[in-house]
Amino acid sequence: MMTTPTGFDAQGKPEISCQACVDFILDYLEGVLPAREKATFERHMNICPNCVTFVENYKKTAAMAQTVGASPEDAPPVPAKLVEAILKARKHGH
Repeated sequence: MMTTPTGFDAQGKPEISCQACVDFILDYLEGVLPAREKATFERHMNICPNCVTFVENYKKTAAMAQTVGASPEDAPPVPAKLVEAILKARKHGH
C-alpha cells in the first residue's frame, strides 16, 4: 500500500492551496492560528518553497513597517493577481 506524503491529498495535490496559506499568515505569525490550521499550514510550508519565501518576505516587510511605526494590519492585502501569478509560475515550473 502506497502512502501519501505529508502535506498532499490522496491525489497528490497539496492538502491546501497557496492562497489558503496566504490567508493564514497573519494569524500564524501572531500565534493565534488554531492548532488544526497551524498544523496544516506548517505541512504546506514543508512542501512549498514558494510559500516559505513568501512568508519570509512577509516577515521582513512587517519588520520594516514596524521600524516606521506601522503595524501588520496596516499592510494592504496581497493582491489576488500576484497570488495567481505565483501559482501559475509554479505550475509551469518557472
